[in-house]
Amino acid sequence: MSHVKEQEHIVKPNKGFYIPSLNGIRALAFILVYLSHVGLGHIIPGGFGVTVFFFLSGYLITTLLRMEYEKTSSISLKHFYLRRTYRIFPPMYITLFVGVLFSIVGLSSKEFDTAGLIAQMLHFTNYYLILVGSDGLVPSTSIYWSLAIEEHFYLVFPLALLSLIKGRSYQSIAAVLTCLCVLVLVWRCILVMVFDVGHDYIYHASDTRLDSLIFGCILGLWGNPMLEKNSFLDQQGSTLKMSLIILTCCGAILFCFLFRNEVFRETFRYSIQGIALFPLFYYAIKQSHWKIFSILEYAPIKWIGILSYTLYLSHLLALSLAGSILWDNPSPILKACIAFLIALLFSVVMYKFVEKPFARLRKRLHDS
Repeated sequence: MSHVKEQEHIVKPNKGFYIPSLNGIRALAFILVYLSHVGLGHIIPGGFGVTVFFFLSGYLITTLLRMEYEKTSSISLKHFYLRRTYRIFPPMYITLFVGVLFSIVGLSSKEFDTAGLIAQMLHFTNYYLILVGSDGLVPSTSIYWSLAIEEHFYLVFPLALLSLIKGRSYQSIAAVLTCLCVLVLVWRCILVMVFDVGHDYIYHASDTRLDSLIFGCILGLWGNPMLEKNSFLDQQGSTLKMSLIILTCCGAILFCFLFRNEVFRETFRYSIQGIALFPLFYYAIKQSHWKIFSILEYAPIKWIGILSYTLYLSHLLALSLAGSILWDNPSPILKACIAFLIALLFSVVMYKFVEKPFARLRKRLHDS
C-alpha cells in the first residue's frame, strides 16, 4: 500500500498536537522508578518504569517524524536534532553540574573522576557503567545510563527512518522494525546462553535494550492510535474483548515480574514486555475516557508527567541530599518524602526557568 492510500485512513491532528494520557504514563513510569530507588526495589519493578519510558520515547518520536513526513514529504534531520538538543541537553547538563557541586562541597560521600564526567557528558554513561562501574561517575547520576541509550537511538533512528520511508508503506517499515526486535532478542540470547554475559551488560547496553524503544516505533507506524481511524485493535469486537486483551497484556507483564529464571529475565523478558505494552499504550491513548485509564489525566498525575524528565534526572541527587539532612534520622519514609519534595521543587524551577524558555527559543529560532 502506498503512503497516498494509507493517508486516506489518517486522522489529521490539530495544530498544537498533544496526547494527554502520555503525561500520565510518564508519571506512572517515574513513580515506579522512584519507589524502587527509595528502598522498595525488591517489590517495585523500577526497571519496568525505564522500559515504559523507552517505549514512550520510541512511539512519540516516530509519531512526530511521521507527521512531519506526511506534511512536507520529508524529514528534516537538522530540525530533529535541534529539537532534541533544546529539549534534552539543558536540564541534563544543569542537573549533572548540580551533582558535580554536591561532590565538591561534600554533600556526597563519593567522588567522581574526569573520565566518568566526560563519559556522561558525551552520552556513554551506560558503557562506562559496564566497563568501569559507577565509582567514577558524578555521584547520584548513574541514572544517566538510560539517557545514553535514548541518545544513541535519537542519533540513528531518524536516519534509518528517512532511508526506509520513501516508497514503502508504514506497515512494511514496521515489519522491518519487528525483524530488528527479533534480532535484538537473538543477540541477547547469544550473549547470555553462549557467552555467559551477565546482567550489567544486558540491562545497560544500547545494543541489548534497543528493542524497548523500537517496539514504540512500531506502534508509531502500525496502528498509531492518534493518526489512524481504524486499527486491527479496534476490530476485535466488543469492549469485553478489548478488556480481555488488556488483562492478557497485564498478565504477561506480571508474569515477567514473578518468573525469576535468570536466562528468561535477561532475554525474553524485555521482548514480552514490549509486545504487551503495544495494546496497553494503544488503548490508553485511543480509549483514554475509559475509567481504567482515567488516572492518567488526574491533574496531580499530569503535573508529575510534565515534570517527569527533570524529576527522573534529579531524584537520586534529591535522595542523597535528603540523606544528608536526615543523617541522624533513619526513617526511610521521611527521607523519601523530603527527597520527593526537593526533586519536585527543583523540577518546577527547571521547568519554569529552563525548559519553557528553551522551548520558546526553539520555536522562535527554528519555527518548530
